[in-house]
Amino acid sequence: MRAYSLADVKVAKMESRVLVTVGIPTYNRLHYLKEAVASAIAQTYSNIEILISQNPHAERRIRDEIAEYCQSLAARDPRVRYELRSENLGPSENHQWVFEHARGDYVMLIGDDDRLLPSAIENLVSAILPGVSVVFGRRYIIDAEGRRQARYVVPPDPDASFFASWPYSQYEVPPGVLRDAELWAWRQAMGVEASIIKTEVFRRVRYRHDLDIPDFPFFVDLARKGDKFFFVPEHVNEYRFHPNSTTGRGFVHYRELFDYLEPLSVRPEIEPYKGKFLRMLAFRAASKALLTGDVEYVRRLLASRYYPADLRTGSKGFLIKASAALPGNLGAHAYSLLYAIRFGHRYKPASV
Repeated sequence: MRAYSLADVKVAKMESRVLVTVGIPTYNRLHYLKEAVASAIAQTYSNIEILISQNPHAERRIRDEIAEYCQSLAARDPRVRYELRSENLGPSENHQWVFEHARGDYVMLIGDDDRLLPSAIENLVSAILPGVSVVFGRRYIIDAEGRRQARYVVPPDPDASFFASWPYSQYEVPPGVLRDAELWAWRQAMGVEASIIKTEVFRRVRYRHDLDIPDFPFFVDLARKGDKFFFVPEHVNEYRFHPNSTTGRGFVHYRELFDYLEPLSVRPEIEPYKGKFLRMLAFRAASKALLTGDVEYVRRLLASRYYPADLRTGSKGFLIKASAALPGNLGAHAYSLLYAIRFGHRYKPASV
């Protein structure tokens, strides 16, 4: 297939008849939500709808404040649509509701704590080509106060366990139509908050509701099905790291994601990236499983070729192996006790 450059596409720039839905699922962060919505309203590309889907918070004040803001916004701007869900079914279900109710030809799903750059959608729409399902760009990282962080660079001598995910790989992706989309999906080069994705694709390849990292397997699945991706080497999104974000708190579903990805057969050139990602997952899944008392699962992980037995995992790695070697559930009790001593409280599974 011929390689397309961004210059090729700019010549045949798409007309504004392409409708893009900016989906913003929300729950409890009104101050950030206002910034996310303002960034969508400020887009230089005008043919958009802004679809806000609110999971109801258990605290009435928080729920009502967000609802009042969204209802007022929808009354003033016909491009804004708003839905207060009848019950909280979790983030992935909230995301899926946006995909299923979007009116746009394409969807751009952003966090309620993210911000779009003013020309984000214009830059992405201008790169639409026939047969391309996903057009994506780069992300800046911002902190809780919205300050941009320094660009991540790969350490000069990275540890063998180091996994270079999107803060690094987004600067290595070749522009244009990707010749090996699956490889770049395993390297986490793309993210929904920096992409416009055909709406019918979201409805065909659904998000996994049992994962708090649903976009990673979504892009892997999409690439394995043969869908085409186009990369625009421009920053389009500001992705926020802060203590109240899923990324900041730490993910929960390492086990579920490991179990889903481990059986997938990949080409030899992709295997090193799959291996590094799964070693990271396996190590974290083993720790979580010990804290929840599932020693048998830890023993299965230790036998997996993806468990990082040969990597520098420090005292935690030693404790995982030692705990799994103890009979019955003694290891889980010991590991949980050490956790409580270190952190001053018993482990409590986080919710997403």
